[in-house]
Amino acid sequence: MGARGLVERGSRADACIVTEGNWRPVIGGVGKVLVRANITGKAAHGSWPADGINAAVEGARLIARLDDLELGMQPHMTATQCVLGFQSCSDQYFITLPEQARCTINRHTIPDETGEQALGQMSALADSLNSLASFAFAIDPPYYPAWETDPTHPFVRHFAAAFAA
Repeated sequence: MGARGLVERGSRADACIVTEGNWRPVIGGVGKVLVRANITGKAAHGSWPADGINAAVEGARLIARLDDLELGMQPHMTATQCVLGFQSCSDQYFITLPEQARCTINRHTIPDETGEQALGQMSALADSLNSLASFAFAIDPPYYPAWETDPTHPFVRHFAAAFAA
């Protein structure tokens, strides 16, 4: 938030050092795509589950296959992803198949990967499930792209020398 605030206020600099995150000097960082998956099934009484489509079960099928997605790699960083949350139904007991479920997936990207590419991968994965439920994917904030500074940039070379000393 602080870096964005400086940029929004028009601050200009030749270089900066970001001290959060890796606890060691790096010249790049993964991006963040916070993906929200909304799963819509069909409610039915729990005594007749065949009359409905359980959104929680279909969402769980998606989550179980997330590791099938190919994630980007490069020499300085690797894309990752993890499920941050899964919700369906309500806290109140009732015997109804949940019609809605929601999953939040944190996806780290490498340079040249976009949030739209991550959404496309997840949509294709959902399509491959041949589910009767519907899946809708969106990007929630915060979103930021991956970045990498040229290792031959003068600031990087000077900082590396000072750090080594």
